[in-house]
Amino acid sequence: MMNNAMLNALEYTLDETAGADFISTFIPDAGKNEISETINELITHKNLLVREWNVLNKSGNELLIEWHIRPVLKEDGSVDFIFGV
Repeated sequence: MMNNAMLNALEYTLDETAGADFISTFIPDAGKNEISETINELITHKNLLVREWNVLNKSGNELLIEWHIRPVLKEDGSVDFIFGV
């Protein structure tokens, strides 16, 4: 899910992003390993993180985004999904 501000910046519609793999769709090749490591860190430590990453818009341009991300947990303590602003 993405809000309208992010959709507009990325030049996508909500329907185009539904079910899209975030890393392969929106992250430049140079940042994919770092983001994968960050996601693993979130799942392992279950803490809030603040990071800056470049994302790709539909035209292929890179945009620098500051993310405040945290895992949302299920009742059993496992990660349900990751929330980012």
